[in-house]
Amino acid sequence: MKLDDAKVRTYLTSKLGGACGSCGAKNWTYDTAVYELREFHGGNMVIGGSGILPLLTITCTNCGTIRMINPIAAGLLSTSGEAT
Repeated sequence: MKLDDAKVRTYLTSKLGGACGSCGAKNWTYDTAVYELREFHGGNMVIGGSGILPLLTITCTNCGTIRMINPIAAGLLSTSGEAT
């Protein structure tokens, strides 16, 4: 799923201004796609009954370090999975 680009940009502009912890650069890019981080089950794919975190990723354009933001906590995605 994709989030609203303008809302993501507004959120990142207001919350993200810091330097990359890896290289010190302050140049970030983002993707409006929401990704999933699943609970690890020894390499086995488990559908249902397992924790899943939604993630919005931002990437340092200098070194490639990726930061992950929970779009629900950021107010960009509802708990039911609808973009806000």
